[in-house]
Amino acid sequence: MRILFVCAAGLGHVHPLIPLARAAVAAGDEVLFATAAEGTAAIERLGFPAVAVPAGDPGEVAAAWARLPDRDVNTYVVADIFVRIQGRAALPAQRALIESFGADLVVSAELGALVAAQASGTPSAYVGITALDLDDLDLDRVVAAIDDLRAVAGLPRSGRLPFPDEAAYLSPVPPTLWADPAHVPAGGLWYRHEDAEGPVSSVVPDRGDQRPRIYATLGSVAGGNQIGRLVVEPLLEALGRLDADVTFTVGALDVSQIPDLPVNVTLAEYIPQAEAMTCDLAVVHGGSGTTVAALARGLPMVAVPMFADQMHNADRLVEAHIGRRVDPDRIREQLTQAIEEVLTDPSYRANAQRVAESIAARPTPADAWNLLRRQTRPTGATGRPR
Repeated sequence: MRILFVCAAGLGHVHPLIPLARAAVAAGDEVLFATAAEGTAAIERLGFPAVAVPAGDPGEVAAAWARLPDRDVNTYVVADIFVRIQGRAALPAQRALIESFGADLVVSAELGALVAAQASGTPSAYVGITALDLDDLDLDRVVAAIDDLRAVAGLPRSGRLPFPDEAAYLSPVPPTLWADPAHVPAGGLWYRHEDAEGPVSSVVPDRGDQRPRIYATLGSVAGGNQIGRLVVEPLLEALGRLDADVTFTVGALDVSQIPDLPVNVTLAEYIPQAEAMTCDLAVVHGGSGTTVAALARGLPMVAVPMFADQMHNADRLVEAHIGRRVDPDRIREQLTQAIEEVLTDPSYRANAQRVAESIAARPTPADAWNLLRRQTRPTGATGRPR
């Protein structure tokens, strides 16, 4: 089979597709990725071919991000930016690529590509990279945006999300990160998390009496925007108060902007999760990819959420007594104490390890891929059997 994987350029969109792509190649399938131009290099470094498709006029996209509303931010981002602007810009190129590549299946982390697949007569699957029951995600408005894109593609409006009727749904996001696990789409498959670089080997063991090791990250995006830059200074100050060794990955942040680095903190742009998460606790931004990777290792967390799904995930960690939430404007007063509490109270780690065990018991990405292949009739973009 020929499989077209579609994702936005951010690592939080790229990395969840990589284990499935790896499984597809192992099964003998031919794989191609379609993403925005700035995302192709990351995919190619992970060993997969990638082609660039339009992601909207940069000025229009920047203006849209500058107009973020005070309420229903995730609804606005998903419906108005991801679907209405970027999905519409990518639609013609995606349809052309499905045809020229002869795709038998489109696997996408982006809703707009499911419309391109249906318009091309090609089966599709949606990989959920976060829970869909965020407080500020109005699915009716998302459906309206998808229906507008369907109309552009010459398809009838459906008035509903495309899965399970038009696209399969699968996700590595565990029920712990849903406000209500009953909201998982009907027929959806929850499968085991794997890192982009490879499978998770084991749950991280208790390090006993050794000096604690902490992994801190703001993700790959926040360091490059104003929201993230404002967090770095108080975060470093709080981390510097700890009797612990800290590795802090800063993503796009210019490290020359950090004048005084605490002696217990080591900076890096990026470290593979298999290395970074060999630690006792993770201080995370709450992005789904990082949070799921830490859960898969049984790591307790302290979350410092800033935007998107991060507040939702932070609240789920608190509810499950796996971690604490510290809002960005309270870092100086609360972060050090929150980390020390989670490190010294064994119940946080015990709860995290129970979730890790449940994740490890799920089907692997290879299992999920084989199931998806059996469920999908390989007709190709033109409807001709292959």
